[in-house]
Amino acid sequence: MPPKPPTSCLQLPPPFLIPRLQINHVPKRGIRAVDPPRPNRFNRSQNLPLLTSTTAAALQRKAFTTPLRTGALAIKKGMTAIYDPQTGRRWPCTVLQMDRVQVVSHKTRKRNGYFAVQVGCGWKHPSNVTRPLLGHFAGNGVSPKRHLVEFKVRDERGLLGVGEMIRASWFQEGQFVDARANCRGMGFAGGMK
Repeated sequence: MPPKPPTSCLQLPPPFLIPRLQINHVPKRGIRAVDPPRPNRFNRSQNLPLLTSTTAAALQRKAFTTPLRTGALAIKKGMTAIYDPQTGRRWPCTVLQMDRVQVVSHKTRKRNGYFAVQVGCGWKHPSNVTRPLLGHFAGNGVSPKRHLVEFKVRDERGLLGVGEMIRASWFQEGQFVDARANCRGMGFAGGMK
């Protein structure tokens, strides 16, 4: 057994014999955020505007994304190319047919809650049109159309007259347009031929 080292009077006693000072320290539980606080999504603070859920407020929010003018309907006939003689570049082009595109009716905010133009294209025999739809066309003085589409516009300045024809001159040369199409459908073949 090794000898004990000499003890001196300046040496501190073991830690379990030293009386502890009682500190009333209650640790806070949780995680401290490093990022700044996010705005309250329930809109309860005093400096935020009140949320409005009226129809007029919804129309005011949508005013920036609603187009000023109506669109047009066309049928894709194929593709072709245009050659630029100055640069010698070939530009692919889509050929579209605007077949009797006409304004059938419009919807107003007073009557329907929003502004829209109903546009029709093509022709359909009156015997193949339902009576309510035939009355709709006859009431507006327009021949029955094969396709009917509604284009929302921002205000009454975008409403065209009923019966007015929309031609290719409705668009300007070099104007960018948003195109949407329906697939003409190839038929269902199933899993096996």
